Amino acid sequence: MKVPYYAGLMMLVAAFVSGAAEVLVKPLRGSGQFFIGALDLWYTIWPGSLLVLQIKLENISPALWDPWALAVLSLPAWALLGTPGFVCIIVFRPRKKSSWRQQEEARKDEEQLMLYDELTREAHAQGLASDGDGAQPEYSAYDALLAAEGEMADDQEDFDKFIRDAGVAPRSRPAITTPEIKLVEKRRGDGQGPGDTC
Repeated sequence: MKVPYYAGLMMLVAAFVSGAAEVLVKPLRGSGQFFIGALDLWYTIWPGSLLVLQIKLENISPALWDPWALAVLSLPAWALLGTPGFVCIIVFRPRKKSSWRQQEEARKDEEQLMLYDELTREAHAQGLASDGDGAQPEYSAYDALLAAEGEMADDQEDFDKFIRDAGVAPRSRPAITTPEIKLVEKRRGDGQGPGDTC
Protein backbone atom coordinates (compact mmCIF):
# COMPACT_ATOMS: atom_id res chain seq x y z
CA MET A 1 0.00 0.00 0.00
CA LYS A 2 2.90 2.39 0.60
CA VAL A 3 4.45 2.00 -2.87
CA PRO A 4 1.50 3.57 -4.79
CA TYR A 5 1.28 6.30 -2.16
CA TYR A 6 4.94 7.27 -2.57
CA ALA A 7 4.62 6.94 -6.34
CA GLY A 8 1.76 9.43 -6.14
CA LEU A 9 3.93 11.79 -4.10
CA MET A 10 6.69 11.58 -6.69
CA MET A 11 4.18 12.25 -9.49
CA LEU A 12 2.95 15.34 -7.66
CA VAL A 13 6.51 16.60 -7.24
CA ALA A 14 7.14 15.93 -10.95
CA ALA A 15 3.91 17.79 -11.79
CA PHE A 16 5.11 20.78 -9.79
CA VAL A 17 8.51 20.69 -11.49
CA SER A 18 6.90 20.38 -14.94
CA GLY A 19 4.65 23.34 -14.15
CA ALA A 20 7.71 25.40 -13.24
CA ALA A 21 9.52 24.18 -16.36
CA GLU A 22 6.53 25.18 -18.48
CA VAL A 23 6.90 28.75 -17.27
CA LEU A 24 10.59 28.70 -18.23
CA VAL A 25 10.01 27.06 -21.63
CA LYS A 26 7.25 29.43 -22.81
CA PRO A 27 9.67 32.21 -23.83
CA LEU A 28 11.92 29.70 -25.63
CA ARG A 29 9.06 28.23 -27.65
CA GLY A 30 7.70 31.69 -28.48
CA SER A 31 4.11 30.41 -28.46
CA GLY A 32 1.16 32.45 -27.34
CA GLN A 33 -0.65 29.39 -26.00
CA PHE A 34 -2.17 29.43 -22.54
CA PHE A 35 -0.34 26.23 -21.65
CA ILE A 36 2.35 24.14 -23.28
CA GLY A 37 1.61 20.50 -24.05
CA ALA A 38 3.73 17.73 -22.58
CA LEU A 39 5.06 16.90 -26.07
CA ASP A 40 6.48 20.42 -26.59
CA LEU A 41 7.88 20.51 -23.05
CA TRP A 42 9.48 17.09 -23.42
CA TYR A 43 10.94 17.96 -26.82
CA THR A 44 12.45 21.19 -25.45
CA ILE A 45 13.99 19.59 -22.36
CA TRP A 46 15.06 16.15 -23.63
CA PRO A 47 14.40 15.57 -27.37
CA GLY A 48 16.46 12.35 -27.68
CA SER A 49 14.28 10.36 -25.28
CA LEU A 50 11.12 11.56 -27.04
CA LEU A 51 12.43 10.31 -30.41
CA VAL A 52 13.32 6.95 -28.85
CA LEU A 53 9.77 6.63 -27.49
CA GLN A 54 8.31 7.53 -30.89
CA ILE A 55 10.43 4.90 -32.69
CA LYS A 56 9.54 2.16 -30.16
CA LEU A 57 5.81 2.89 -30.34
CA GLU A 58 5.79 3.02 -34.14
CA ASN A 59 7.62 -0.33 -34.26
CA ILE A 60 4.82 -1.87 -32.22
CA SER A 61 2.04 -0.13 -34.16
CA PRO A 62 2.00 3.20 -36.03
CA ALA A 63 -1.41 3.95 -34.52
CA LEU A 64 0.07 3.95 -31.02
CA TRP A 65 2.09 7.08 -31.77
CA ASP A 66 -0.37 8.87 -34.00
CA PRO A 67 -3.11 9.52 -32.82
CA TRP A 68 -2.98 7.97 -29.30
CA ALA A 69 0.36 9.12 -27.89
CA LEU A 70 0.13 12.52 -29.60
CA ALA A 71 -3.37 13.06 -28.17
CA VAL A 72 -2.21 12.23 -24.63
CA LEU A 73 0.97 14.31 -24.91
CA SER A 74 -0.97 17.34 -26.13
CA LEU A 75 -2.21 17.81 -22.55
CA PRO A 76 -0.07 19.84 -20.13
CA ALA A 77 2.55 17.81 -18.28
CA TRP A 78 1.43 19.03 -14.86
CA ALA A 79 -2.06 17.64 -15.55
CA LEU A 80 -0.73 14.32 -16.86
CA LEU A 81 1.40 13.82 -13.76
CA GLY A 82 -0.67 15.64 -11.15
CA THR A 83 -4.02 13.92 -11.71
CA PRO A 84 -2.86 10.31 -11.21
CA GLY A 85 -0.53 11.44 -8.43
CA PHE A 86 -3.40 13.08 -6.56
CA VAL A 87 -5.59 9.99 -7.04
CA CYS A 88 -2.83 7.70 -5.74
CA ILE A 89 -2.34 9.85 -2.65
CA ILE A 90 -6.05 9.92 -1.86
CA VAL A 91 -6.72 6.24 -2.49
CA PHE A 92 -3.54 4.73 -1.03
CA ARG A 93 -2.84 7.11 1.84
CA PRO A 94 -1.68 5.28 4.97
CA ARG A 95 -4.42 4.88 7.51
CA LYS A 96 -3.45 4.53 11.12
CA LYS A 97 -5.36 1.89 13.00
CA SER A 98 -6.74 3.36 16.18
CA SER A 99 -5.68 1.79 19.44
CA TRP A 100 -8.10 0.32 21.94
CA ARG A 101 -7.82 3.48 24.07
CA GLN A 102 -8.63 5.77 21.13
CA GLN A 103 -11.66 3.62 20.24
CA GLU A 104 -12.84 3.78 23.84
CA GLU A 105 -12.45 7.58 23.91
CA ALA A 106 -14.36 7.87 20.64
CA ARG A 107 -17.16 5.71 22.07
CA LYS A 108 -17.35 7.91 25.20
CA ASP A 109 -17.44 11.06 23.08
CA GLU A 110 -20.29 9.60 21.05
CA GLU A 111 -22.20 8.73 24.22
CA GLN A 112 -21.77 12.29 25.50
CA LEU A 113 -23.08 13.67 22.23
CA MET A 114 -26.11 11.36 22.37
CA LEU A 115 -26.78 12.28 26.01
CA TYR A 116 -28.14 15.69 25.00
CA ASP A 117 -30.75 14.09 22.75
CA GLU A 118 -31.78 11.66 25.47
CA LEU A 119 -32.13 14.45 28.04
CA THR A 120 -34.15 16.51 25.57
CA ARG A 121 -36.56 13.62 24.98
CA GLU A 122 -36.97 13.10 28.73
CA ALA A 123 -37.56 16.82 29.29
CA HIS A 124 -40.27 16.84 26.62
CA ALA A 125 -41.84 13.68 28.06
CA GLN A 126 -41.99 15.24 31.54
CA GLY A 127 -43.24 18.57 30.19
CA LEU A 128 -40.17 20.49 31.34
CA ALA A 129 -39.25 21.81 27.89
CA SER A 130 -41.23 24.07 25.62
CA ASP A 131 -41.63 23.22 21.95
CA GLY A 132 -40.50 26.59 20.63
CA ASP A 133 -36.94 26.66 21.91
CA GLY A 134 -35.79 23.06 21.95
CA ALA A 135 -34.82 21.88 25.39
CA GLN A 136 -35.00 25.20 27.24
CA PRO A 137 -36.76 24.65 30.57
CA GLU A 138 -39.86 26.66 31.29
CA TYR A 139 -38.36 27.84 34.56
CA SER A 140 -34.89 28.80 35.67
CA ALA A 141 -32.93 27.49 38.63
CA TYR A 142 -33.32 30.88 40.26
CA ASP A 143 -37.12 30.65 39.93
CA ALA A 144 -37.04 27.21 41.55
CA LEU A 145 -34.88 28.56 44.37
CA LEU A 146 -37.29 31.46 44.99
CA ALA A 147 -40.26 29.07 44.98
CA ALA A 148 -38.54 26.77 47.49
CA GLU A 149 -37.60 29.74 49.67
CA GLY A 150 -41.20 30.94 49.63
CA GLU A 151 -42.52 27.49 50.58
CA MET A 152 -39.98 27.13 53.39
CA ALA A 153 -40.03 30.71 54.60
CA ASP A 154 -41.27 29.67 58.06
CA ASP A 155 -38.60 27.03 58.60
CA GLN A 156 -35.08 28.28 57.87
CA GLU A 157 -33.52 24.92 58.72
CA ASP A 158 -35.57 23.11 56.04
CA PHE A 159 -34.51 25.67 53.48
CA ASP A 160 -30.85 25.37 54.46
CA LYS A 161 -31.15 21.56 54.18
CA PHE A 162 -32.70 21.97 50.72
CA ILE A 163 -29.77 24.17 49.67
CA ARG A 164 -27.22 21.70 51.09
CA ASP A 165 -28.92 18.80 49.24
CA ALA A 166 -28.54 20.81 46.03
CA GLY A 167 -24.77 20.91 46.65
CA VAL A 168 -24.52 24.57 47.66
CA ALA A 169 -23.36 25.85 51.02
CA PRO A 170 -26.11 28.02 52.55
CA ARG A 171 -25.08 31.57 53.24
CA SER A 172 -25.21 32.89 56.74
CA ARG A 173 -27.95 35.41 57.36
CA PRO A 174 -27.74 38.03 60.05
CA ALA A 175 -30.48 37.97 62.61
CA ILE A 176 -32.86 40.90 62.20
CA THR A 177 -34.03 42.48 65.42
CA THR A 178 -37.41 44.09 65.90
CA PRO A 179 -36.21 47.75 65.67
CA GLU A 180 -34.53 47.01 62.32
CA ILE A 181 -37.76 45.45 60.97
CA LYS A 182 -39.69 48.58 61.97
CA LEU A 183 -37.09 50.77 60.24
CA VAL A 184 -37.42 48.72 57.03
CA GLU A 185 -41.25 48.93 57.19
CA LYS A 186 -41.05 52.70 57.76
CA ARG A 187 -38.80 53.16 54.71
CA ARG A 188 -41.14 51.08 52.60
CA GLY A 189 -43.99 53.24 53.74
CA ASP A 190 -42.07 56.37 52.71
CA GLY A 191 -41.42 54.89 49.25
CA GLN A 192 -37.78 54.10 49.86
CA GLY A 193 -36.25 50.68 49.59
CA PRO A 194 -34.15 49.15 52.35
CA GLY A 195 -30.95 50.42 50.74
CA ASP A 196 -32.18 53.91 49.78
CA THR A 197 -30.93 56.95 51.59
CA CYS A 198 -32.58 60.31 52.19
